[in-house]
Amino acid sequence: MATLQLFIILIMSTTSKGDRFELRTQKLLTQVLRNGKFELKLEGESEFWIVPKDSYVFNKKKYKYVYGSKVIIDVSIESPVESDVPNLVIVECKDLSRKVDKGDMGEFCLKVQDLNAKKGIFVTNNGFQKGAIEMAKYHNIALIRIDEKNTLVWDLHRIRGFRNISYLDITELLSSDVPAMPSVVFDGYIYYTSVIDYFYSLFYSSDLRLDKKIPFYSNEQIQKQVDLFLNGKKYVKISNEILKFYIIRQNILLCNETVSPGFLGRYDFYNNKISIAEVLQNDEHRYRFTLAHEIGHAILHRKLLKGLIASADDDDVLSLKDCSKWERRLEIQANLFASYLLVPEAPLYNLYMEVKRKLNINDYAPLYLDEQPCNKEDCYKMFYVLSKIFNVSKEVIKYRLKNENLLLTSE
Repeated sequence: MATLQLFIILIMSTTSKGDRFELRTQKLLTQVLRNGKFELKLEGESEFWIVPKDSYVFNKKKYKYVYGSKVIIDVSIESPVESDVPNLVIVECKDLSRKVDKGDMGEFCLKVQDLNAKKGIFVTNNGFQKGAIEMAKYHNIALIRIDEKNTLVWDLHRIRGFRNISYLDITELLSSDVPAMPSVVFDGYIYYTSVIDYFYSLFYSSDLRLDKKIPFYSNEQIQKQVDLFLNGKKYVKISNEILKFYIIRQNILLCNETVSPGFLGRYDFYNNKISIAEVLQNDEHRYRFTLAHEIGHAILHRKLLKGLIASADDDDVLSLKDCSKWERRLEIQANLFASYLLVPEAPLYNLYMEVKRKLNINDYAPLYLDEQPCNKEDCYKMFYVLSKIFNVSKEVIKYRLKNENLLLTSE
């Protein structure tokens, strides 16, 4: 009798635990999809989100299979009745002491298929077995792993199309015993580090509020912010030691924490903290520009975006592929800040003119980079000399000269 009672208590405890996990997921989706203002508590800060009110979220609603019988779905999302194209998204929530296996995934894939659902999303706290991940990939099921604290953050960048991360890396993030980050989402060929970001991108194409939130800064305004960061001091060359000195003066933390897979640098808006990938320790030029870029986020964007964005993860900071309008503006501004910081204006102009005279180029004519061998040779000599002096890459010198209209290109 005592054994039976203990068994019943365990069943009730497990059910209660699972119900709480479902309700937590439903609440998150309801906030993301329906509320005029979304507020999520995270490390003592608030993260605000504005979304349209055009979908409905249900917990334990019954649906009829195509062949007649009914099933109760943990969490479901339906488009409004008046919608031209009614959609159904079903969400399976598993708060387990083990990883989701192929049996769990196979059962859910059948639910998605037999309910003619537009999308299936599987949420769990303890990861997925590799066989379940393979099955989900084949059936286009989105996988979400949330840590036991249910920590949710919205990161600035996603990895689209596996630019910098392999399928093996994704599998490791979803199936490892010790999660490398609080939340991981895998959907088709897209990887996210944020549940909120994923759901927003799934249902809405853009975020106009962020487009308006990030102002236009002129080159002069960004240069002024660089001067303020350096406390008005003028430098011919900025060493790493000088950079770190001014980082400390601004109460910015520089740490060796691991950044997200595939990324080179991170700026944490909440904690005013910069992290640089270990792989850059052996690449001086990329290390310096990535560090200066993250400082740019701290100086230009923290006051604007603290409480809105958890962190900015950056890969190739000079590449702006796959960026939305607001992301592009943010990255261009951080790049300009970094280029002004590492390649100061006065020494750049002086050294540029000095190299031109040695190359017998007219003082008043800008360099021109096209396919002509003589022009290419002059430009590459300029890039080489200046990159050595300022300890930055030739690509950064090219970027800086173009921005000052000292270099014209045929691109």
